[in-house]
Amino acid sequence: MSKRVVLDFDEIPNHGLRVSLEIGNEKEPVEIRMVQELPLNPGLLHSLEDWQTIYCALDLPSRIKPKQIYTGSIHRRLDHCREAAVQVSDGLTDWLRSESFSLINERLREVLSLDDEIRVLIRTNRPELQKLPWHQWSFFERYRYAEYALSQPNAERVRSHPSQSEKDAVQVLVILGDSTGIDIESDRQQFERLRESGAAVTFLPEPTRAKLNASLWQQPWDILCFSGHSKTQGQTGRMFINQTESITVEELRYGLRQAIASGLQLAIFNSCDGLGLAYDLAELHIPQMIVMRAPVPDSVAQMFLRSFLTEYAQGRSLYLAERAAREQLQALEHQFPCASWLPVIFQNAATMPPTWSDLQGHTGGRMAGQIWDVQPPPVAKPRERSRLTWAAVRRVVVASIIVTSLVVGVRSLGALQPAELHAYDRLMQLRPAEPPDDRILIIMIDANDWQYQEAQGWMIQGSLADDALIKLIEKIQPHQPAVFGFGLLRHQIVNPELVPALESTNSWTGLCAFKPSPDNPAEPFLPGVVINTMNLGFSNLLPDSQRPLMIRRHLVSSTRRDDVCQARESFSTVVSRLYLAQHEKSAGLSVIIPNISLPYLDYDSGGYQRPGNDSYAHATLLNYRSSNPPTVYLRDVLSGDLDDSLGELVRDKVVLLGSDLERAKFYTPMSQSQESSIIIHAHGISQIISAALDKRPLIRWWPTWLETFWILAWTVMAGLIVPTTQSPKRIMITVILLQFGIFAVCYALFCVGWWIPLIPVSLSMLLVSLHTAMRPSRGISSQ
Repeated sequence: MSKRVVLDFDEIPNHGLRVSLEIGNEKEPVEIRMVQELPLNPGLLHSLEDWQTIYCALDLPSRIKPKQIYTGSIHRRLDHCREAAVQVSDGLTDWLRSESFSLINERLREVLSLDDEIRVLIRTNRPELQKLPWHQWSFFERYRYAEYALSQPNAERVRSHPSQSEKDAVQVLVILGDSTGIDIESDRQQFERLRESGAAVTFLPEPTRAKLNASLWQQPWDILCFSGHSKTQGQTGRMFINQTESITVEELRYGLRQAIASGLQLAIFNSCDGLGLAYDLAELHIPQMIVMRAPVPDSVAQMFLRSFLTEYAQGRSLYLAERAAREQLQALEHQFPCASWLPVIFQNAATMPPTWSDLQGHTGGRMAGQIWDVQPPPVAKPRERSRLTWAAVRRVVVASIIVTSLVVGVRSLGALQPAELHAYDRLMQLRPAEPPDDRILIIMIDANDWQYQEAQGWMIQGSLADDALIKLIEKIQPHQPAVFGFGLLRHQIVNPELVPALESTNSWTGLCAFKPSPDNPAEPFLPGVVINTMNLGFSNLLPDSQRPLMIRRHLVSSTRRDDVCQARESFSTVVSRLYLAQHEKSAGLSVIIPNISLPYLDYDSGGYQRPGNDSYAHATLLNYRSSNPPTVYLRDVLSGDLDDSLGELVRDKVVLLGSDLERAKFYTPMSQSQESSIIIHAHGISQIISAALDKRPLIRWWPTWLETFWILAWTVMAGLIVPTTQSPKRIMITVILLQFGIFAVCYALFCVGWWIPLIPVSLSMLLVSLHTAMRPSRGISSQ
């Protein structure tokens, strides 16, 4: 029994495809109708485009006008084409196995028998779907007597005018166009043999435009065939009818319309890239066409025409004759990849395909009694579609504004700050590794150094004896360090010999600390008569209140004063200023660092959205390096173990002396373990001098209005992209891709010094996606 299957693919703007299935017997009303949705598959379309590009670049001897010569191994290009074809075939198979299409597959297998002769109409006006190799669908592997045809959504039956007499011969008009580089004589021979099957064949070798037009008007034709060169430009096909003239369907419009009205049933374009010709002829409502979807090698065109005419004239249906001829082309695919992909039927859905005997029995009034009227699917008016689409977009924008306002409001209250700071840490850790700053040397004091000093019989204060400091100065001073930063708090000098040792030391600085409470004072290392107050910096750091001892901010200066610490700048700032002064970068500058503008944090800067109790502080974000500066230990310097390399380690460097024995240590975004304060100061020093001398970026952030716009823009985009279908899997994949996209953008900008909203955008996109998915009737698909 003959069956008819129609698959309508209608686009749902911004969502996918609505697939309508119709199943019925030929010449009878539809028995089954169902509607499903199929997601778009951009990957499949990209694979198809790649295959088309690679296939066209093969430069096989084909029936298309050559434009350029390609180079490279032909075997490599053939293999490349075959690999691209496999990608397309696999992509189509996976797409048609998707969950939303599975019900259609199941219904087809329930209703259709393996012995049925089945006509499958792929009805769509989307060119990219028409170019897919639908014969690769597993359905056609299962049903050996099925074949597909492409069809336009709008169909119309053209009633033919009866002729004055009936003839038994099938009237065939063969146009032999420009034969440059191809063997059209073979096509002529195939049609000559067709006369044995009752065909009256008329040949037009390289006709002029006028002669071709006159022939279309001259008498009724059953079959029209064009052999020669052709091509598609955009959506328009062009035939080269002789060596000097080419013509489009539009330029033959009236002659072709007359031929169709007189009973033309089938047009065969045995030439290259014929989809453009099919598109144009479909507008004239021609019943059937067979075209080549891409450039066709001459040998392939000859074999297909011979096989098709033989099968069709022997009584096989048009569809099965075309399938048999198409599948026989597989024998040439070792030389011409994808040869069996090229032929395709283009069907007017309002007509029935004729058999050879049908054509023999009718000339003028051909097929008048075998026309099947099909009501074309309703098409929305363009203005109404546009109005509804804009209304849906406006709803998404309004929802996005509401969601963005909610997220920004919650963010301003500090509710998102812990998550944003955690994301900040992750971005910091994921950045490409940087080498340690070799302009800085840390001399660290640990427990072994304590034991070393005790063994020398020195009186230790805190973690360092005065005698050890004197000896250390004697060791490093001859090597001329740029700056010597003493990163230890001291209450008094025990050894009087230390004072002249310090007075002879150039470019050194000490530190003091603001007292945290009245009962825990901390005094400067040395009295003001010994050191210049400009060389005194405070040691206080600025931990986050949400996570104690976590240092993300670099305290540059402060307006705070107390009776034990009058320093205006932090220890790291003073050391940096002294170092840059020696490089002729900061003469006379104090708080302002040369050549750079430090971005100071406010109560609503970046992810910091809660005002803290540090309003006295001028702080910026600390741009950590992935590795700490070079470090040596006090005992190694004092014992002479480093004498050979000490000059290289110290000369023109920032030398910092610090202790690893502090009770209070700190966390950083770069380390899971705690670090001593001298390490934090070292990173702060490195940040300032690297920004001034190396143009290393500081971490900055956008103003609030720009961050709000950024969040809104991504929210609107998510509302427009996320499908409002009932496919949770598709929604989840889309949301994941959007989240990955915003992370990639934020990471790329963070690597060049910009901290922009990540968590607020992710949250906003998730909320608007959930809103859109839960209300599909109000989404983009409303029509």
